[in-house]
Amino acid sequence: MAMAWGSKLTEGYLKTDVDIVSGGGTLKFSGAESSICMTKIELTKFDFPEQGTWSIDCTNGDIASGKFYVDDRYNLVASGKDKTGESVDFIVWL
Repeated sequence: MAMAWGSKLTEGYLKTDVDIVSGGGTLKFSGAESSICMTKIELTKFDFPEQGTWSIDCTNGDIASGKFYVDDRYNLVASGKDKTGESVDFIVWL
């Protein structure tokens, strides 16, 4: 996964545990300040291009949410904001 989270996380590529099932799934990664972050994803549109919502909850208290779509290369492309209004963008190669 590649991620940019405002000023909190600018590392780029993150090792991510991915568990995708029909209709949604989870992504687990190490976030800012060595926190563990769990991302829940849920499909809201099942035909191409698939779309849905996501939310992140980290052990250090950081939270964020937004929307995603699946592009023609089967990348999950997500964007949203955290609780302070900072931009959160990530891509997962499916």
